[in-house]
Amino acid sequence: MGPTHRGGVVRVVTQPVFSPPTAMGTAITALDGLLTSASACVLMPGARHWVLLAEIIRASQVRGAVTNDAVLVAICREHGVDTS
Repeated sequence: MGPTHRGGVVRVVTQPVFSPPTAMGTAITALDGLLTSASACVLMPGARHWVLLAEIIRASQVRGAVTNDAVLVAICREHGVDTS
C-alpha cells in the first residue's frame, strides 16, 4: 500500500455507513501496526506504472472514482501480483 492510499484506508473504515464506524484512533493504530509488520511490503508505482494503468483503464473502461482501483491493480501487476 503506497503512501497515497493510506489515507484512503482510514477514510473508508471510518465512514458512518458502517455500524459502528471504526474509531479514528483505532484505524490509525491498526494501519500503523500493518505498516510496521516485518512481513509488510509497501509497493510503489515504478517506471511501467502509467503504461500498465492506461492498458487497464482502456480494457476495463473504468470511470471516475473506480479509477483509483485501477491504480492499485497497476501497482500490483507491476510487482508481479496476479490480479486476475
